[in-house]
Amino acid sequence: MDDAAKAYQNNQACDEGIKRECTILGWRYKKGEGVEQDDGKAVALFQQACEGGDALGCTYLGLMYAKGRGIEQSYTKAAELYQKSCRGGDARGCTNLGILHYRGQGLEKSDKKASLFHEQACKGGYARGCYNLASLYRMGKGVSQNDVKAARLYKSACKGGNSKGCTALGWMHKEGRGVELDDILAASFYEKGCRRGNARGCTNLGWMYQRGRGVALSDTKAVALYQKSCQELDLLGCTNLGWMYKEGKGVKQDDNKALSFYRFACEKGDVLGCEKVDEHYSGGF
Repeated sequence: MDDAAKAYQNNQACDEGIKRECTILGWRYKKGEGVEQDDGKAVALFQQACEGGDALGCTYLGLMYAKGRGIEQSYTKAAELYQKSCRGGDARGCTNLGILHYRGQGLEKSDKKASLFHEQACKGGYARGCYNLASLYRMGKGVSQNDVKAARLYKSACKGGNSKGCTALGWMHKEGRGVELDDILAASFYEKGCRRGNARGCTNLGWMYQRGRGVALSDTKAVALYQKSCQELDLLGCTNLGWMYKEGKGVKQDDNKALSFYRFACEKGDVLGCEKVDEHYSGGF
């Protein structure tokens, strides 16, 4: 069944009063899957679902308010909707509340409250909640700093399908923080994060191949991974790719291409990329 047919079925079920189907149809309008993309219709459907008791509809409506898509932007309104969805059992709403508390958007800035909502989401089976809570433990924000708990939570996030959790767990193994120092495991988790769509996982795996840590040394594989991560806008991957061109590692040496990658990364905000551009113009190449 194609997306258009699925959208038709969602519409029929929504008209029959099944609120979760209204939420699904709203998501289709948000993404333009099987229907013409329309944020206004998505908002109306999310609101219909939320008012009808579907907690996920409240979460998605909160997202629309937070981003100002199809409706006037309001973190305060987003927070109200996330509170409703969290109370209604949608773990994503709990994590989104945690994010707003962490950033101080629409709610008081509170690392402690952020940690509590992320914990609630994690216990509710939402992998991103586990990842966010792990990061708070790693940084010691809102909770006592604890690398062992951070690593354990990153592992839960990774098992739950969160690609950032896999990459972060790889980094913990690379640094020996909260887990055994193990380059092979580090590379394995970086690969898992990369395969699941986390560009930084690709960059980090490229770094491992470039140095032969946990994997057989291969500049060619490193370049391929940096190309992939750069295409997905991980700026460190772009800067690293520039270095490979500058040094002629895994590719034909080319200062112009090196500079183009450095400049791209710099223009997007990568400090190291800017340093490499400065090096070029100060005679460092």
